[in-house]
Amino acid sequence: MPIDSPNAPAPEHIAAPLLAAHVPEVEFLTGIGGNPRVVDTGGIPMFAFVAIEAEAGPVIDPTGTLYVLITSIDAGLAERRDEIDSWTVAIYDAAWSHDESVSAAESTTGFTAAWQQAWMRLERPDDRHT
Repeated sequence: MPIDSPNAPAPEHIAAPLLAAHVPEVEFLTGIGGNPRVVDTGGIPMFAFVAIEAEAGPVIDPTGTLYVLITSIDAGLAERRDEIDSWTVAIYDAAWSHDESVSAAESTTGFTAAWQQAWMRLERPDDRHT
């Protein structure tokens, strides 16, 4: 079940080429049950700043409140793989806040490194997810 986030889904003509440039990451997110999609993260004009949004998936988050926003360039998504300069993974808890991430990481070496670092940094004593 998708998280009810405040981020507007991108129309197909915007989302399709961006998802195509991020196939390995989209396949990973789909594999964990994340339902990845391109969303607008703010700015003017609309869809000037975009990210891949996905649920954390039922294995990582059985309660279904965690989701991630992923970028591959500063405040957005690369249109081609050779444009990727860094990965940012921010984890949000929809039950807590859509405005502040509960964890985040950035890596210039790859998506996997940013993904792992973000989840390793997710430590809150009252958090049912850790």
